[in-house]
Amino acid sequence: MIFIFLGLTVVASLMNLLVIRIVAFYSQERLLEKLREEEAASQAVFLRGD
Repeated sequence: MIFIFLGLTVVASLMNLLVIRIVAFYSQERLLEKLREEEAASQAVFLRGD
């Protein structure tokens, strides 16, 4: 019985670590994408037309 609880505890903790890693990866990707967009917007050339 104790082995079942121990196994479930290990599986649950590994799943938590996996979810945390995935969330951190996607939040970092969103931050990098936002920085790329800001850099591209600052380097954009605007022409004045008539």
